[in-house]
Amino acid sequence: MGTGTPQPGSDSSGDDATTDDSPGTDGATRRQLLVGLTTGATAIGLGASAAAEARGPNGNGAGNNRPVRNNPAGNNDRVEQGRGPPDQVIVGTTTQAAADEAAQQAREVRHKLDFGDRGKAVAGRFPEQAQQALQNRPDVRYVEPDATFEAIGESLPWGADRIDADTVHDGGTTGDGADIAIIDTGIDSDHPDLVDNLGAGKAYVEAGTDYDGSSCSGNGNTYHEPWDDDNDHGTHCAGTAAGVANSEGVIGVAPGATLHAIKALSCSGTGYLSDIAAGVEYTTNQGWDVASLSLGSSSDYSTLKDACQYAVDQGVLVVAAAGNDGPCSDCVSYPAKYSSVVAVSATDSSDDLASFSSTGPEIDIAAPGSSVKSTVPGGYAYYSGTSMACPHVSGVGGLLMANGYNGSEARSALQGSTEDIGLSASESGNGLLNAEATVPSSTELSISSLEVSDIQSDSVVLNGDLESLGGADSVDVYFKYWEKGSKSSTADFTSVETLSSTGPFSSNLSGLSSGTTYVFAARGKASDGDWNRGTRLEFVPDSLSISTMEATINSASATLNGTLESLGGADSVDVYFKYWEKGSKSSTADFTSVETLTSTGSFSESVSSLSSGATYIFAARGKSSTGDWNRGSRFEFSPP
Repeated sequence: MGTGTPQPGSDSSGDDATTDDSPGTDGATRRQLLVGLTTGATAIGLGASAAAEARGPNGNGAGNNRPVRNNPAGNNDRVEQGRGPPDQVIVGTTTQAAADEAAQQAREVRHKLDFGDRGKAVAGRFPEQAQQALQNRPDVRYVEPDATFEAIGESLPWGADRIDADTVHDGGTTGDGADIAIIDTGIDSDHPDLVDNLGAGKAYVEAGTDYDGSSCSGNGNTYHEPWDDDNDHGTHCAGTAAGVANSEGVIGVAPGATLHAIKALSCSGTGYLSDIAAGVEYTTNQGWDVASLSLGSSSDYSTLKDACQYAVDQGVLVVAAAGNDGPCSDCVSYPAKYSSVVAVSATDSSDDLASFSSTGPEIDIAAPGSSVKSTVPGGYAYYSGTSMACPHVSGVGGLLMANGYNGSEARSALQGSTEDIGLSASESGNGLLNAEATVPSSTELSISSLEVSDIQSDSVVLNGDLESLGGADSVDVYFKYWEKGSKSSTADFTSVETLSSTGPFSSNLSGLSSGTTYVFAARGKASDGDWNRGTRLEFVPDSLSISTMEATINSASATLNGTLESLGGADSVDVYFKYWEKGSKSSTADFTSVETLTSTGSFSESVSSLSSGATYIFAARGKSSTGDWNRGSRFEFSPP
């Protein structure tokens, strides 16, 4: 049940890993296979006891097993990782003017970041003199290295079973409507346990390319998308969070949620801090619910802190792995160490703290992290690490967000519904993740979003359905809507209607931009304090639509043809053609006469006095009575 009130209006490196095909065990060796930041960085990847990468179709060791990639750093418990070129830095500012000045001073701009009230940041390559001058400005908060990240060398998985995710699924809650961003090495775009749940992705470093721009073979995966996984790690995290329930392979914690691959790490597992921050910013601006970061560093970076706080301020649940430096005390990595982020430690199948798990006062919650079976490109594998614990929490967060919680409410629910397994607060925070206790049952308030109706060029009717009052006397229902990709700056609410019984409800929405994609969800708050929201749906206000058709050619004349496909909600549209001789537009362009149409259909105009053998270009055009304007594609023709 939501507690808030909605307002309408490193891993340590070591010896080669040994095979461990049995889930729930804590293997004997260490390997590095995920993510650490630059100098003094702590990798959090597969934990201190990563199991073998089983490549059989059932993930049980059958098929072609591949040896584990080893940490090139040797046997050091902490990897001293490299930083980018000395001129590659991030400039954090408090004003737009300072950000503009930084961009002008840069030799090359990699990212322009906007963290809302936290300020701006510009990542790029700056001459030393420019760095010093910018640092001296009062409206510059920091100039810090753009640090590099480096890779560190149908059954229900035991982790999902241990937190009772299956019980939640049986109750009808699957995370449908939630969006979970995996900020990592990418996600395998054609894995059978993931493909049906994959949404839009973003690549800051493309598959098959290392962070420095060179090519690399990675894991040998076939890349269909720029954000395809060429390292394995991101796909493993994705399967735990939201693998599809399809009677084969593995089932994720939120099998109905939509996964988004934010590929900020390359095939070698290396990427820039600015790419990570940009991924968090992008996740936030897309309006997605959960940012899952199975990565970390022993060092505090202002850019990453700003990005995480910006996300949380906009309602995103940010979840991060605590780190794999255990046994240790007060050793939680960043960004998990930030107060804005849910910090996740790891347990084994005996409910003991995993030997590799970092601990400290910042730990919020513990989750299964030892020998977790999940998806990898080409099959399945058992991995260990707080990186594996993190997506368990992200998945339950998705279940909550699908039920209408915002980020802060989801965090409170996660912390307030844990199971006491006898570990200290510095080891498990509030306790072990408990999906069944955390996620509301289907007998509570239920609301759904329905497809919009009466779509016009600048207005639409939003529709929803109150399916259950959940025992309350009444429910205040309304809608939240925003322009896709600009949630933080465009989100708004409709007026509230109070219902005392189940049934449909709607709201008229006007002042929309024609042709713009909008996102909306029905929402409701019950008189007993419970609240929920429906699935997010999209719509595009009807816009004027016109198309150009092939011309009918005669000896020195031609008939230009077009089709008015939509009036965009207007009463009429003036249609005509613009045409010119190819290569001489400025001197030969002309227009046909105008015809006014009050309904969709074809139209045509004749043009004459054309030059034989010349090539002409034309396009159908139209202007509606409401002022909307559009044109069709350009076509060519040549009189004989």
